Amino acid sequence: MLKATRSLAAAVAAAAILVSAFTLPKASAATDSGASRHGREPHADPQRLAVPEADVRMPLPADSTRLEARAEGHAVLLRGCLPTPRCNTFTVWGFSDTYSWVPRTFPGDGAANILDENNTAKPAYGTLRQTLTLAAGRY
Repeated sequence: MLKATRSLAAAVAAAAILVSAFTLPKASAATDSGASRHGREPHADPQRLAVPEADVRMPLPADSTRLEARAEGHAVLLRGCLPTPRCNTFTVWGFSDTYSWVPRTFPGDGAANILDENNTAKPAYGTLRQTLTLAAGRY
């Protein structure tokens, strides 16, 4: 449970970095989530913001506690984007863990996408769907 709490804390910290990075005039720095790497390209429209390539990695093996914490990490990123008038795009890096870049780049980490290797929805999928459903018509 302590590791899951740390993972959630890291996701919240990454979301805070993303939100603050998107409001700065300079290009954002990369974070562990990978989402801010391309958030403010030099050619990007300064009137629009995006969360591209969102993923939340975790130590393997995946278990239900880590998957739930990871789902909340995705939700924090989406909830940071939704009420921001200039945030017009939220994109996950990929759908299936089959093609994830995370295990090759961060040995021992993985499960960063919203579907597993068998294309079965993980808790992050349901959390993102629920967040979007609840937000419909609000923003």
